[in-house]
Amino acid sequence: MKKGIKILLLPVVFIMMEGCGKVKNSSSSDVALASGTEAFVAAKQVVADKCLSCHSAWTSYSETDYISKNLVTKKNPTNSSVYNRIRGNDTGIAGDMPQSNPNLSQAEMQLIKTWINNIE
Repeated sequence: MKKGIKILLLPVVFIMMEGCGKVKNSSSSDVALASGTEAFVAAKQVVADKCLSCHSAWTSYSETDYISKNLVTKKNPTNSSVYNRIRGNDTGIAGDMPQSNPNLSQAEMQLIKTWINNIE
């Protein structure tokens, strides 16, 4: 390859490499890197899609973090803050989470409930 072409391609390669990094915004997370049970990873995707725009601190939470911060209670969705805040989506009660965003679907709510029910 000619020297001039190599010099011209260098900035392109650099830009492409820069684009390979993680992109963070209010609606994305490292869910693909989440570790834990299949139920936790699925629930964490729902949280990433529906909750992180306001609750960005939850981005790096592990299952243990959700428990220790009293956001969920093992095997007890009805005693779990996170589940109770989204549960109103069943009834359409105004003010339930997520505020100012579309409600969670029944399938998304079920993923959260399944995760909490299966925490060991």
